Amino acid sequence: MIFVGETMERANHSLVRLRREGEELTLDEKAEICSELELQQKYVDIASNIIGDLSSLPMVGKIVGTIAAAAMTVTHVASGRLDIEQTLLGCSDLPFDQIKEVLEKRFNEVDRKLESHSAALEEITKLVEKSISAVEKTRKQMNKRFDEVMKSIQDAKVSPIVSKINNFARYFDTEKERIRGLKLNDYILKLEEPNGILLHFKESRTPKDDSLQAPLFSIIQEGYAVPKSIDDESAFKVLYALLYGTQTYISVMFFLLEQYSFLANHYYEKGDLEKYDEYFNSLNNVFLDFKSSLVGTGTSNNEGLIDKVLQVLMTFKNSEFLGLGKNGVDEMLNEKINLFNKIKEEIESKQRMTMSETPENFAQISFDKDITTPIGDWRDGREVRYAVQYASETLFSKIGHWSDPVSVREKACPTLRMPVDQTRRNVLVFRKFDNSKPQLVGEITPYLSNFIDIDRDLYNAASNPDSAVGFKEFTKLNYDGANIRATFDQGRTIFHAVAKSGNDKILFGLTFLVKSTELNQPDKKGYTPIHVAADSGNAGIVNLLIQRGVSINSKTYHFLQTPLHLAAQRGFVNTFQRLMESSEININERDKDGFTPLHYAVRGGERILEAFMNQIGIDVNAKSNKGLTPFHLAIIKNDWQVASTLLRNKKVDINAVDENNMTALHYAAILGYLETTKQLINLKEINANVVSSPGLLSALHYAILYKHDDVASFLLRSSNVNVNLKALGGITPLHLAVMQGRKQVLSLMFNIGVNIEQQTDEKYTPLHLAAMSKYPELIQILLDQDSNFEAKTNSGATPLHLATFKGKSQAALILLNNEVNWRDTDENGQMPIHGAATTGLLDVAQAIISIDATVLDIEDKNSDTPLNLAAQNSHIDAVKYFIDQGADINTRNKNGHAPLLAFSKKGNLDMVKYLFDKNANVYIADNNGMNFFYYAVRNGHLNIIKYAMSEKDKFEWSNIDNNRRDECPKEECAISHFAVCDAVQFDKIEIVKFFIGTLGNFNICGPLHQAARYGHLHIVKYLVEEEVLSVDGSKTDTPLCYASENGHLAVVQYLVSNGAKVNHDCANGMTAIDKAITKNHLQVVQFLAANGVDFRRKNSRGATPFLTAVAENAFDIAEYLIREKRQDININEQNVDKETALHLAVYYKNLQMIKLLVKYGIDVTIRNAYDKTVLDIATDAKFSNIVKYLKKNSGKFRREYKSSYGEHSFLQTNEISRFIDGKSIEHDHPQFINADNESSQLFSGTASKIDVIGTLLLIDVLIRYFSKQGYISKESDSASDGITQAAALSITEKFEDVLNSLPNKSAKEQVDLADVHGKVYAALKSGRNSQIHQILCSSLKSISTLKPEDMEKLVSVIMNSHSSLSMPEATDSANEAYGETLHLFGESCRHSEDYISQKFSTNPFSFESEKKIQKISI
Repeated sequence: MIFVGETMERANHSLVRLRREGEELTLDEKAEICSELELQQKYVDIASNIIGDLSSLPMVGKIVGTIAAAAMTVTHVASGRLDIEQTLLGCSDLPFDQIKEVLEKRFNEVDRKLESHSAALEEITKLVEKSISAVEKTRKQMNKRFDEVMKSIQDAKVSPIVSKINNFARYFDTEKERIRGLKLNDYILKLEEPNGILLHFKESRTPKDDSLQAPLFSIIQEGYAVPKSIDDESAFKVLYALLYGTQTYISVMFFLLEQYSFLANHYYEKGDLEKYDEYFNSLNNVFLDFKSSLVGTGTSNNEGLIDKVLQVLMTFKNSEFLGLGKNGVDEMLNEKINLFNKIKEEIESKQRMTMSETPENFAQISFDKDITTPIGDWRDGREVRYAVQYASETLFSKIGHWSDPVSVREKACPTLRMPVDQTRRNVLVFRKFDNSKPQLVGEITPYLSNFIDIDRDLYNAASNPDSAVGFKEFTKLNYDGANIRATFDQGRTIFHAVAKSGNDKILFGLTFLVKSTELNQPDKKGYTPIHVAADSGNAGIVNLLIQRGVSINSKTYHFLQTPLHLAAQRGFVNTFQRLMESSEININERDKDGFTPLHYAVRGGERILEAFMNQIGIDVNAKSNKGLTPFHLAIIKNDWQVASTLLRNKKVDINAVDENNMTALHYAAILGYLETTKQLINLKEINANVVSSPGLLSALHYAILYKHDDVASFLLRSSNVNVNLKALGGITPLHLAVMQGRKQVLSLMFNIGVNIEQQTDEKYTPLHLAAMSKYPELIQILLDQDSNFEAKTNSGATPLHLATFKGKSQAALILLNNEVNWRDTDENGQMPIHGAATTGLLDVAQAIISIDATVLDIEDKNSDTPLNLAAQNSHIDAVKYFIDQGADINTRNKNGHAPLLAFSKKGNLDMVKYLFDKNANVYIADNNGMNFFYYAVRNGHLNIIKYAMSEKDKFEWSNIDNNRRDECPKEECAISHFAVCDAVQFDKIEIVKFFIGTLGNFNICGPLHQAARYGHLHIVKYLVEEEVLSVDGSKTDTPLCYASENGHLAVVQYLVSNGAKVNHDCANGMTAIDKAITKNHLQVVQFLAANGVDFRRKNSRGATPFLTAVAENAFDIAEYLIREKRQDININEQNVDKETALHLAVYYKNLQMIKLLVKYGIDVTIRNAYDKTVLDIATDAKFSNIVKYLKKNSGKFRREYKSSYGEHSFLQTNEISRFIDGKSIEHDHPQFINADNESSQLFSGTASKIDVIGTLLLIDVLIRYFSKQGYISKESDSASDGITQAAALSITEKFEDVLNSLPNKSAKEQVDLADVHGKVYAALKSGRNSQIHQILCSSLKSISTLKPEDMEKLVSVIMNSHSSLSMPEATDSANEAYGETLHLFGESCRHSEDYISQKFSTNPFSFESEKKIQKISI
């Protein structure tokens, strides 16, 4: 919200700047202001899109820029209804001016880039364009927020460092943008300036004070960018600056590579190979220098910037306070880490930009061929030199030194002999005669040592415009072995050369030597020989190629142009006719932007158009991708002869519309073509009132909007033009004429009787618009026409209202001189005097008050007086004037805002003093109880605070302040209390130091508590370290309580490290960890947990931290406590109402929490104080999803719990360690279970039908009973709840093993294990140990497959095969009873409990006498 407020404030400030009169803003100033109104970027984006749209438009010059501006206007109108306010403020002019500038820059840039790249630079260019795109995309996004970050950094150490990054980045962006739009020669000069931008940017990687590297490494070395906690706001901002600066650093490298690549390529094209080598070498040095600083040299002690930044990011990512990565920061970190890793990989993969080795020129030159001079460039007396360049797939060396000159004497085409390159690189050979432009003459492949310089001469002969000489030389060179398939500039061959020169003799001869596919070979831009022939107008070549079957409709790579497009554009009629003779020709073929050859013919002229118009199948109204027809283009080109030629075809639609619903007439009006407009209007079929979409602008609207008065005047006089046509928003041509200040047009409108009271949809009349415009002279012109000066808009504003509220002083005074009503009110109850006060028009205010002084204290609907509005907008002269005139100095609006409050908030000490001197009420407060002193405190204006406290006769801060009583309900609090509280809350440390350090107010407001509450670590440190305040404070709630509750981890860490007690009571019987849990601050909980928190301590609600976490639905914390602190908590603990965590989770219908608790083994059978289990509660409350889940999963919890912990936590305590684990009988009797001994064979036939494990389990129960081998220690008279739970859990798990072993797989589903566990636990807990046997038997009855007789046999086998079984300490009576058990056991699970009780009642170990002997448990 603060950011939104600041944005609005900046926008309002911009409006005020625009309202000032007498200042003609430059385009840049206007662009800056309008961009604050969020307009500029829209225009730039549109201009960028237009570049792409019009890239292949078949016309040239400034026309394209104007068309682009017109297209932008349509969008501008569509999105803003030709916004009246923006237009009148001058921003309406911006699109046309700025777009033309942007387009000019972009076209200049495109022109430069269209220059061909040498082969050596193509790969470098691709790398640069690919890499810089990735870096710049995110850097531009960060740039939007960097100013905001800069302003908010207050650390005195860090701010200067970050400022250096900011200054460099701004300079880099500014210079880069400034040179971008220069024309070629100016661009070259700028780049080559001594000590210019290239040198300055190269030095950005040096440790100089004004470089970029210095502040980046300073941040890293000092550790400023590594946050110490999630609340370390300063470090976050510095990290942002580090990332932004590093990406700028990388951008600088790629920018330099781009520029040196461009310079090298430029001089290569010019043939200046010395300059080419110079910049080619600079290109490589820049890369290696920056590479070293960015990625290091590969040694551990020489890490690059990117590695160091990645270390910072990884340190942050791995910091403990980030917790589980659920705070949103993780995604940003991963994004940046991936970006920098990708860049690093890209840079490291490129060892260098060029080969390090500069080739030596070992060529030995001999003239072995019998080719005599003169031929081609070979003339006696000329000197020839050679130079070579190494080339691999992606790397090239510099071009070596030129060889010594060799004089040409009678022979040409020498043989060059040089050693075979040992590294198997190709060698490019260059040739230069005298001081002429060098040429690439060929390439020597690996393993070859001889090179005959003849192929380039063959290519040159084919290119010779003198056909006879060219043919003669070509014949000779071809005879002497020249290669007709050699390729040269931009991949062009002999066939391209012949097509351009038009030497049909050579081509005719070649057609017998090559296949037709070779005649279709494209160059690097996709031009085939027939493209070149068509573009050169060589009709004979075109005809010959067609006869040889070349592809007639093949297209170039970028613009997708066919040969017919090129011939049409050039106006080559004969070539066109030859092309049309092909039966395969497509006369309506479209290029990349949808233009047909007929579109191109518009540029080619009248004759080529006539040739087109006579063709069958021609689409005369074909539309481009943007909807432009050939007729549109003819009008845009302002060529009426071409337009007339098109009109001879009656099918031409003169009212055809493009994608913006604009006709040719629209464009004539936009471009100001008066004569063309006249011709169009005189056409019988013309529709002069077509409107664009969605702006609804007619040709007349556009003529006025673009200030073409002559065109507008002609249209106004035309009988078929609707002069009152309304555009979107109800804007008529009259409104536009006023908005654009077109006096001549207005005069004509008055003469022809246009209604001067026309209203827009918002009821703006022309006079309203004139009052807001920068043309105040129009007001008198309209008033002279009896315009209604009391007309009101929908908001109730008169022209005088608008003049004052828009800051138009001259307009307002003109209206006042015409005795307009100065007391009219608008919908807000405001009069013109309110507008004058708001915008600071002192002269207007004086004029109104001189007429009517009663308006001085008049209030609007918000109860604002002129004085209050002037104060709120800081118009000091107006404020003083109103006060001098007797205005109420203590005026308050509905929000309670008063002049003194406004100036105190803005920090204007002089005006605060002035109002004090004028006896303003210094205790006046707004509706929130805020007086001037509080505003000064909250906004950090220490000078006003000191001044106020020095004026003790007027202001006393010890006075009781009842305006903020609700903040201090238990006592009467003074201004000093609230002031100190505000200073701490709003993080104004200098004011805190003044109040506490200088004035010694240690006890006011509890400053340490407040600083901890709001997380202001630096204030906490100041109070503890410099003012030596106790970290535990003197209140019930300690500073640690406040910091924990509000999640300020850094403060919590600091307080604990300085001795704060983690288990100290907070208010409401809670501790710090309880406070953190209630607000779900996981990281604070984790820190406190690691620093001595008592997890068994219960708060006033009878809840431990674990129960509190569940009750507060703090899932992450609950999970953390269960998973990480299982030794410290009891998952089944109960509160005062005997409710477990599961009960609480059910109450809150928190299924996620319920699943967590069940997963980790909570007992679902525990009953609360009202004898309710969780299933009971869920069922009663009709929580169907929870009921369903509990029924389905309650039997699974024990195994999941055990698998989660490995062993039960209870069994790991010393108290439990004495228990007998009771090895499973399954493991004690392996022979029996595996049926591999004689005894076990007795049951080989029935083993699969009886539940062996179940029997063993029950035997185990009885054996333990009679042998006194209980699960619960006999040394303890009463087992603890935890021990009992563990024992019950172990028994139930064994029983679950029984069920899992049964052949009947559905058996487990038939038994409610949760119910079994609950009954076993209840039996153990109550001391009724004997019931366990009954419980298990009862549960087994319905599913067991064991017959009584089988049971008895099985018992016998077990006893016989396991003689080691003993009953220590058993009495004789017990042994006797045990023997009887072998028989009883077989019957017990088949008979009633009465039967069992009866049998055991005669036993000395009967259940009745059990307690007398010892307490045992299964």
